[in-house]
Parts: sequence; structure tokens; C-alpha cells
Amino acid sequence: MSVMVREKEKGSGVFWIFINHEGQRKSVKIGGKKAAKQAQQKIEHEIALGKLDLAKKQMPTFKKYSDLWLESYIKPLRRLSTYNRYKDLLEKHVCPEPRWPLENPPPVAGSKSPTLRQQNGCKLIQFLF
Repeated sequence: MSVMVREKEKGSGVFWIFINHEGQRKSVKIGGKKAAKQAQQKIEHEIALGKLDLAKKQMPTFKKYSDLWLESYIKPLRRLSTYNRYKDLLEKHVCPEPRWPLENPPPVAGSKSPTLRQQNGCKLIQFLF
């Protein structure tokens, strides 16, 4: 457990906090020295109470995010026909269901030709050289 305050560039007047906690490291630009010292005390207090979590949040896949966008933004604010069209476009062209098993993609003839592989429910184009 370590929380340090220092200037990244000497004489710049901009202070950073460097946190090293349970194998996770993070640096945060704070500003002035006084604000950095206050932030350091607050972070050390959170560490002592066991409230600090530096684990990175998991980013949603595009498929999950697009579904959330459709349901929470498009469906309530646009006409039903617009919602159905957007949903159809996403399902058919952006994130279609795989047509073949991921382990055995179809063979590709010739070099430098793109192959389509499914990854997390979305298309991935890969060029073979």
C-alpha cells in the first residue's frame, strides 16, 4: 500500500498522485501541491477503511452496448419503424449470428483476401498475407 505525491516534471507546479495498492497501480494528475496532499490523505483513509478499488471496470461489448442504446434511447424517443429498422440493420450487418462454427471458418482462396471471423457476436475482418 503506497500513495505518493510528486511533480512529474520538476518545477512545473503540477502534482500527481501515484497509488500502488494490492498489485494495482494508478496515477492521477491533481494540480497544486496543497490539493495533492489533501487527496493523498483522503485516498490513504479509503485504503485504511478498505473502500478503495482500483480494478478496471469491464467494458461492454458492442453488441451489449448497441442493445442498450436501442432499448433506452431509440425505442422511447423514435418511431417504432425507426427502431425496427435500426434493430434489423444491427442484427443483419453489424452483429449477425455466426453462420459457421468459430473453430472452422470457411476456407479463403488467394492471398491478401479478407476472411470474416466472428468474435463476441460482431464481424472481424482479417487479412491473410
